[in-house]
Amino acid sequence: MTCAELIYCDFYKQITQSGYVYPILRRYDGSVRFKRPWSDYQNKFGDSVKEFMIGMNVAASLTALPPTLYVVVITKDYELKYASYSNFRLMGVDFIITVNGFNTTGESTAPDMLSAYNGGKFRTYDRDSLSGYAANGNTSWWEYSGDDPYQINLHADPYSAIRYKGLNGPFKFVSMIIKP
Repeated sequence: MTCAELIYCDFYKQITQSGYVYPILRRYDGSVRFKRPWSDYQNKFGDSVKEFMIGMNVAASLTALPPTLYVVVITKDYELKYASYSNFRLMGVDFIITVNGFNTTGESTAPDMLSAYNGGKFRTYDRDSLSGYAANGNTSWWEYSGDDPYQINLHADPYSAIRYKGLNGPFKFVSMIIKP
């Protein structure tokens, strides 16, 4: 087990003390390509023991009663950083993201980058918007209408292109976890 995996395991144990959690995304070595078609993101891909995406259909069903979302990053300096949101949902055929309730009372140790995508449709290279957001950025992620659409991008390919503005990359480990 790598140092980053051990740090993540400690965090995972901490948040599971009060109930179940569901990892919906995990990446740490680039062994799974995330530049994939819409159908892969609808279902699931990867290896649940290693790198994976749970699939938007399952993730959307898990967010029917809005859970807490943790966006977890381990920096190249092995620092654990995470953002916590009290309300997270994926809705409709485009998996429109609703994310708010960023925890500003000390629980979150990473900046709030995901709220800027609130209301955005999920895009892949083969199901993109007119802006070409996903195809141009080698990514699959939610639409963003501001100046820097790549503030946070955990699905980027190659793995070294993953971004979380305000944190020191390249990253050793990234994950999204929901807790009912």
